Amino acid sequence: MTTLEIRTYEGLKEKLGESLAKDIISLLEEKTISAKDNINLSKEVFVSKDEIKKIEVEFKKEDTRLEIQIKNTEVAIRNDLAKVEVSIRNDLNKLDSKMSEFESKITKQIYWLNLIQLLAIIGSVLAIMRFVGK
Repeated sequence: MTTLEIRTYEGLKEKLGESLAKDIISLLEEKTISAKDNINLSKEVFVSKDEIKKIEVEFKKEDTRLEIQIKNTEVAIRNDLAKVEVSIRNDLNKLDSKMSEFESKITKQIYWLNLIQLLAIIGSVLAIMRFVGK
């Protein structure tokens, strides 16, 4: 890889992730190899200026297409991340709601348990007082 390819790969990796960056670099390498083959063939055969301009236009079109594809991929990734973020927030809100509901039920159960214990103690004290009073 050339220095330019390494820099391009690192930039794409930061923005799009490693696998997508590898795919794009592979595609660019294929296009570069194809372009080099075309250039070598052109050197062997007489090439006019019009043909060179046509090849340049084709490469510019391909570069533009790749840039658009990269931008579209970035937008799709951002949209997917936003959807995941919303989903996670919704799940957290549901979990928080369930926890609040659970805390409320536990608090009620503790209240009733304490009330039952208090009534049991009062009943025991009354029973002892009656027994001792006789």
